[in-house]
Amino acid sequence: MKETGTLYENISVTKQKNSEIEIAGEIPLAAVSLYRTKALKKLSANARIDGFRKGHVSEKVLIQKLGESGVMNEVAELVLSDAYPALVRDKKLDAIGAPRVTLTKLAPGNPIGFKIRTAVIPEFSLPDYKTIAREIMREPDDLHVTDVDIEQVLTEVRRGKARFDNTQKVGTSAKVPSGGEKAPDEIPPEGKSSNEEGLPELEDAFVQTLGDFKTVEDFRARVREDVKKNKEHKALEKKRVAISEKLIEKTSAELPDVLIESELERMFAQMKDDVLRVNMTFEDYLVHTKKTEKDLRNEWRGQAEKRAKLQLILNDIAKKEGISADHGEVHRQMDIILKKYKDAKPENVHAYLETQLLNEAVFAFLEKTE
Repeated sequence: MKETGTLYENISVTKQKNSEIEIAGEIPLAAVSLYRTKALKKLSANARIDGFRKGHVSEKVLIQKLGESGVMNEVAELVLSDAYPALVRDKKLDAIGAPRVTLTKLAPGNPIGFKIRTAVIPEFSLPDYKTIAREIMREPDDLHVTDVDIEQVLTEVRRGKARFDNTQKVGTSAKVPSGGEKAPDEIPPEGKSSNEEGLPELEDAFVQTLGDFKTVEDFRARVREDVKKNKEHKALEKKRVAISEKLIEKTSAELPDVLIESELERMFAQMKDDVLRVNMTFEDYLVHTKKTEKDLRNEWRGQAEKRAKLQLILNDIAKKEGISADHGEVHRQMDIILKKYKDAKPENVHAYLETQLLNEAVFAFLEKTE
């Protein structure tokens, strides 16, 4: 029985709320008979019945032990595990998430009746994404680098060097200061103006310790270049956010819960990873914020819905414009991640990177739209 159409019949597909569908139909008697043989073989292989070797339990004994209903349930599970993917493919359904199956008829000598409820990718119309991107990208950016910007960076560099030097003093001190001894200089609090007299002088000798610089002016030029790049990066990120918000606002789509929940799971995974980076458990984080995981889920649900909708929009733009992720880059980054995180599942890493690089390619396309 290789023809997928013979696995099911009398199929109807009806739309439900929240971008779900219900598939109703039957497994024909011929398919039931074929899969009954498979089910009995599987049950026999796994059955443990006194007086019989594993895998050598007769059909009659199996039915006596499990009952006809037990056998038929196994038949239904086996045949629907093949019939459902065939249905999705043959009916060209954009199904996502795990299907929920209900058996409506299960009796020996009869077709198996079933209903399957599943979420599908929602149907929606893309807004005029080129015009949206063009208008936002044409908005002016404030990329002017001022002397104040430069001086702030230079002061922070000097403070950082002072903190490092004082830490070294504390770390190499061989004894605890006593009455007549002078304690090491205190480490200046980060972000505080502190005692400017205690900072290293901004001179050629100082900047030469920071890298391949000969003079203060060389260092100033690099700082100016870095500040400008940082401003350009922030300006581009700001415009990407603006484009994203406008795309979401102009797109009407009814999202299935499975997409929102999936996005919530990704947000939680990222949060837990961020918390671990600062040597805190997620449970400690919840105690610190005086919130439960349920509280956070409720708070984040709106953001998860927006992120899920944006991903659908970006996927659709990619499909329409023939944009795809650079597969060579996907595999290059995969190798790096899998070497660092030995327990990571390659298929999950691949899916994550492919999505990230696809999104990057779509935004690059939008930013260059004339």
